[in-house]
Amino acid sequence: MAARVGRLVHGYKSEDASTTLLEFRSGALATVDCFFCIPDEASRTRLEIYGSAGALLAEGTIGQGSGGKLEGVFDLGAAAYDAAQSKDVARRFRRVPFPRVNPYTAECDAFARAVLENRRPPRNGPERSLHLLDVVARAYESARTGRIIALRTPNRGGRT
Repeated sequence: MAARVGRLVHGYKSEDASTTLLEFRSGALATVDCFFCIPDEASRTRLEIYGSAGALLAEGTIGQGSGGKLEGVFDLGAAAYDAAQSKDVARRFRRVPFPRVNPYTAECDAFARAVLENRRPPRNGPERSLHLLDVVARAYESARTGRIIALRTPNRGGRT
């Protein structure tokens, strides 16, 4: 992983901008960009996932609202890259239904229910939480040192 952070606009003690590049065991690459230094009106809060056979695009679904749209194109096959391809092709994205929830309040509600019912919150047990904390710590290390940092393999015995 490699990461960069910056304090570009706000006088926060923490950064208001970051970009992280991740490489998975399969060789797949991902970038995660977080910018708290731009006006809400300028951000479409996008999540884009691309694969060799399709894509999933979300807009306005990440944040403190319950709106947005999700669309995807699937089953395109594993065609090789064509350098002469036309970018003027008709896109076949279709809307994907999803539950309309505010992710912030839903997370707080799930945590409160787990505490009140004396049970473990779903999917985010201590092993996963420690792994995610390690990923964040290594991203900061990469940003601080300017080096590419290897991630530890998560504990597969627990919920990770």
